[in-house]
Amino acid sequence: MVQYAFTSKTFGDLFGMPHVDLTQSWGTERRYLIAHDHLMQFHRPIYEAIYRHHSTLSRVVIEELTGLGYSQTAREIEILRSGLPVNATTQSSNFVEVLGAEYARWLLGFDSTQVFPKHLNPNIDQSMKGPDIVGVRTGGLEPALLFGEAKWRRGYEAAALTDAHKALHRLITSDAARTLYLWRNVSRQARQVQTIDQVLSVDVKRTALIVCVTGNTPAQQFEAFAELCTRKPIPHLILVHIEIPGMIQTDFEHFFVSS
Repeated sequence: MVQYAFTSKTFGDLFGMPHVDLTQSWGTERRYLIAHDHLMQFHRPIYEAIYRHHSTLSRVVIEELTGLGYSQTAREIEILRSGLPVNATTQSSNFVEVLGAEYARWLLGFDSTQVFPKHLNPNIDQSMKGPDIVGVRTGGLEPALLFGEAKWRRGYEAAALTDAHKALHRLITSDAARTLYLWRNVSRQARQVQTIDQVLSVDVKRTALIVCVTGNTPAQQFEAFAELCTRKPIPHLILVHIEIPGMIQTDFEHFFVSS
């Protein structure tokens, strides 16, 4: 059975309610404000989520070794097999990708969401090609496929959303089947493989997710992005902006260390 770092309750406690939740002409806009100190209180589940998305090692092994009295050995293996980046730029990018993947799982209902697949790259500080987030949804609900892009900027930059839009427009319109096929072949969970096969066998709704984390409030209020979406629309687009006042790049290092 898959063990998750968050539950729907704890993830909801982290995010709270959006202070903006609007249906725009181009899609859905949601904005959250998370205090820096509040974010730091969720260090453990965030670290566990980051570890799960990066490591090839089951957390059960760590827990069993610790339970047998080999806590130091467990700790060394955890570090050795973590796959966690040490570069500050990569850490900030991967943090937002993991946060976006967890958002898609707990708040959008995509059952098999994971960061596309960080745990396969031997260079822990190199970005993976392909979408930042991939998700599928079945289980009695309307079948759906999700692709997501994640961006971090200390100060909001319109170019970040432009880049995300470009990548998602390409994925949603052309590359979906190929990306899912690749994801199917690297997935470690039998349940994920089964779900992906179900999605590949039918023409499903495609959802696009952009998660943008900044340390300030965007002055432009996304006007330029709205104009871009008018020219090149993306069906079923969800834009999530998360403002963490005072957040700087080096703060992300905190979440890549277990304690």
